[in-house]
Amino acid sequence: MIELASRLASSLRASDTVARFGADEFVACVDEGAGGDIEPIVRRLLATMAAPWGTGPKRSAR
Repeated sequence: MIELASRLASSLRASDTVARFGADEFVACVDEGAGGDIEPIVRRLLATMAAPWGTGPKRSAR
């Protein structure tokens, strides 16, 4: 969840906000007054969530 929150926040503008709403739910509050079309923001958010996820540190077997 921490990685997802970080990814979402990095996809938004400084005037926008992302918040964890529930156990695995997030809300993005987008400032319409900051100018422009919301579609590029939505596309960035979707691309961010679709990007490959790591499985954490690799450990060698003993």
